[in-house]
Amino acid sequence: MGRRLEELLAVAAIGDGMITRFALRRHGLLGEFGRREAMLLTASAAGASWLLRKVGRDYEERGQLSSGSSAVGWASYLLHAGLTILAARRARPLPLGRMPSRTLGGALVLFGSTLFAAGVREFRSFEQMSGLEKGELVKSGPYRYSRNPQVVGWGLALLGAALAGRSPKALLLVAAFFVLHRVYFSIEERHLERAFGEEYRRYRATTPRFLGLTRPV
Repeated sequence: MGRRLEELLAVAAIGDGMITRFALRRHGLLGEFGRREAMLLTASAAGASWLLRKVGRDYEERGQLSSGSSAVGWASYLLHAGLTILAARRARPLPLGRMPSRTLGGALVLFGSTLFAAGVREFRSFEQMSGLEKGELVKSGPYRYSRNPQVVGWGLALLGAALAGRSPKALLLVAAFFVLHRVYFSIEERHLERAFGEEYRRYRATTPRFLGLTRPV
């Protein structure tokens, strides 16, 4: 059942990449990336699909990520961020006020970056943060308000950049980021439940997946 679910999730990831490309092409935005950027977008979607399948196998067989999976994950983050920032700087702007967009975008970049950095600080090592070692279940700091503060912070910072640039294609890339992570969370949460059992189930029941106030049991 688990392997079948991983296959379905991987198909969803490929579909998300194809939908993103179709949306960009449909609205005449894909061409603005240029041939090289369009190829990078396709490679990013393909890499995400491979990574989702590999992460599921790693967690089942090793109880942690392999160095290859972790490296591809970080590379995918940086590639996607680069494409989003490039899209925000080279776009036909949305009909939004420049000053409000930049003000809101700047605030989101600042808040998202702060949230990401606060999440990083809660880990005892880069290896634990990257899934290369198990360690303990992290529930302190921003993890009291989100089960995934690093992902939320990174995504909000990218959303801020997209809004500051008033870029529709950058906003589509940010939407793809959150959709793919919704898929990834389904894999990771199964692993955390196997690894930490009742402790993680209690944490999951009281703490939002994205961001919010702690819920009573």
